[in-house]
Parts: sequence; structure tokens; C-alpha cells
Amino acid sequence: MKKTIKSCQVTRFKSINVIMYEGSGGDYKTVDVHYKKGSRSMLMIASHRLPSNDYFPLNISGKIYDFRLCDEYAKYGSFCKYLPHACCHPYEDESVIKSIHSYLLDFFGNSVKYHWKTEKDNFIIPQLPNLLSCSIWLEDDSDTKALEEYFSSSSALKSIYLSVDEREELFSAESKFYQTEAIDIDQHHMDHCGFLSHFQGRQIYLSCYTCYVSDLITFVDRWQSEKHIIIWNT
Repeated sequence: MKKTIKSCQVTRFKSINVIMYEGSGGDYKTVDVHYKKGSRSMLMIASHRLPSNDYFPLNISGKIYDFRLCDEYAKYGSFCKYLPHACCHPYEDESVIKSIHSYLLDFFGNSVKYHWKTEKDNFIIPQLPNLLSCSIWLEDDSDTKALEEYFSSSSALKSIYLSVDEREELFSAESKFYQTEAIDIDQHHMDHCGFLSHFQGRQIYLSCYTCYVSDLITFVDRWQSEKHIIIWNT
């Protein structure tokens, strides 16, 4: 069946370059397909509602989950309308994501990149094979404990986009966050560059509204001497 589907959709599948798992601060997540010229949501992971006749079981990577088709989340945008919903209880959330990822990984393999996007206070990132990058939005009072635990138990990522308000230190000096190959940091007021002194990767893009010039000079001198790539936007 998999070979048949692929043979019928060769051109379409070749245009897919990213599978993105997007977790919001709400009670749903989406699985999005990014093409070379656009993107679209293909699946939603939502909370299991009260018993209903519109659920139907599907086998995903050897496990049975309830699915339904509805427009309940259309209020979040047209992309949510009539998407298939993988419905789960809170304790099944990570299991569903891992099963879906396993299915997609078996289907696409390494021909696409897998990306996790998390925001608000939903900082749980499951352990997913071949996950190469993630996007994280932090506020000043955000608890980064879950992120720290994820980095400590995972292989270093290829790239991270991080949006943060005003923090001097993001993670502990030993965190694998600093081993990421490339990071893109968007910080409103970078009054201190101390947390960057721990970075061990190869490429960094920094964007901020204000910063201390002395910190900038010290940082750039150190990185240029080590032949890393720096892009600074203020």
C-alpha cells in the first residue's frame, strides 16, 4: 500500500521538505506539511471528548487510537476546518505523537526534516527520532525546567529558533542547548551576552532592539577568532 501511494504521488512527495509538529498553549496540536511553495495542516491532535458516535478507530504504528472528522476547531483558523483529529486523553498525548511520528518516519524516512514548534507554557518536547530542529517562545516568567530536561536527555539538535524577552541566563552552562549546531535568537533587550559564552555550535543569528556595545565587541571578537559564523541584527 505504501509503495502504491508513493508511486501515485511522486511529484507531490518530492516537494515536501519539512514535517512540523506545532504545540500551542491550548488543548490541541497540529501536524503540518511544508512544501517548497507553502504549507498546510494535515492532522490535529486534540483532547478526547465525551463518548460520541462519530469516533472511528485507526491503527497507527501498531496502536489503536480514536479519530474523528469535525470543524470544532475552525475558530482557530480555516486550516483547522475538517481536519482529521487524533483524539486522546492527557495521559496518551505523548504516545499519540510518538506513534504518528513513527508512521511518518517509516513513510518519508530522511527525505524530509522534522521540526517541533512550542510556545506559551507548553514546553514539553517528546523524544522523537530524527527530530532536527525546534522553535521555542519564552516569556520572562516561563519555567524552562521541561526544556532543560529535554536537552539533557536528547542528542544535540541541528538548529533552534528561540524568542525570549529579557533573560540573562537561559539554561545551565552544561546544557546541551549550547551544543546546537545553529541557533537563531530573537531577544527584545539583550543587556547581557553572558549566556552566549557557553555556546559551542557553528552558526548564530542574533536579533535584538538594544544591547551593550562592549558585550557585542567581546562576543564578536571571540567568535571570529574561532571562525564561527555570526549574523547580528539590531
